[in-house]
Amino acid sequence: MAYYAFFSLFPLLLFLIVGASYILEIQSAYDYVMENVFRLLPTAQNLIDANLQQVLQSRGAVGVLGLVGFLWSGSSFFSILARNINQANPNSHRRNFFEDRAVAFGLVGLLTLLLGLSIVSNTITQFLPKLDIFYWQGKPIEETLVWRYLIKLIPFTVTLLLLICLYRYVPKHKIRWRGVLIGSALSAISWQAVTKIFTWVLAKGFLQYELVYGSLGTVVALMFWIYLISAITLFGAHLSVAIDNYWPEDHKNTVQDHK
Repeated sequence: MAYYAFFSLFPLLLFLIVGASYILEIQSAYDYVMENVFRLLPTAQNLIDANLQQVLQSRGAVGVLGLVGFLWSGSSFFSILARNINQANPNSHRRNFFEDRAVAFGLVGLLTLLLGLSIVSNTITQFLPKLDIFYWQGKPIEETLVWRYLIKLIPFTVTLLLLICLYRYVPKHKIRWRGVLIGSALSAISWQAVTKIFTWVLAKGFLQYELVYGSLGTVVALMFWIYLISAITLFGAHLSVAIDNYWPEDHKNTVQDHK
């Protein structure tokens, strides 16, 4: 999954940037997309930024066929992700290639929607303080502790919504909401914790990939982080299935099972 994620990352980002440029100016679209990406990808920010800037400058205008190519290449990771999440449930039947790819396209669409919601929420949170009409206990709302926590909740909320959709709608055999919500919540919390810990470890220099891998150190760090996030995501999928299978819906179901 880390392998497919790495090779799908740049085409997917190009798809999102070019698609957003049909609505916004190309630089604004780039800034909005990368701002949200850097929240999720704590490593290799300079590598991603430099490569995307170079590709966008060399390609010039990208037409519909270019967008389709980016979408196809960028959806490879989601196809593998959907297959693994579906296989976490022993009651689910395996999808064929075309079904996997269709689900992958749907996940890219979902990611695009969540990215749009994140951009809208960021715009609102930046615009509201400028109105100077919202106060909390006599202070402007942007100076309160509640506001700072609200801003930090936006990335967590986006991650949580994405995981809920993955665990609920990707498996062919539907899982009850209890398992989905518990698995999604634990995975989202683990995402945030691992991201912060990994960023801190790299910043402190405890992991110096450059000493072993040289100029490839940034790439190795990025792939290792993707590996960690993929492991957390699949653990949440298996956990949601286990809760669904072994935690009865209510007392009446337990009695019926014993009978």
